[in-house]
Amino acid sequence: MPATFDVHPERKRVDVTLSGTMSVADLEQITMALHDSPGFDPSFDVFTDAREVRFVIEPKEVMEFADFYCKYLASTTGRSALLMSTPRETTLALIHKHAVRRRRTIEIFQTQEAALKWLEGP
Repeated sequence: MPATFDVHPERKRVDVTLSGTMSVADLEQITMALHDSPGFDPSFDVFTDAREVRFVIEPKEVMEFADFYCKYLASTTGRSALLMSTPRETTLALIHKHAVRRRRTIEIFQTQEAALKWLEGP
């Protein structure tokens, strides 16, 4: 599972990088690792660079993962910026965004500059 993350408590932000091929089990594993990470708080903003990932996930599985995600990472104050590059992965991210919309604000971006500007804004 090619996934890394850095928790920055002083900035109240987490930077995540996903690459390679990832399944729902991989996403659940990274979710739990982040949840259990020292200094992490679900209210932190999250920047996820997923430009180099290929999800082996069906839309139904995205909805199931959303329930798991909300249990461990969702916060109505934290925001997530997802950096995507392919139409299929962007579509799956949109399904996820819709599924968790009441528990976390998520936006999808094509450029890192736009994603970081949105996270750093008001």
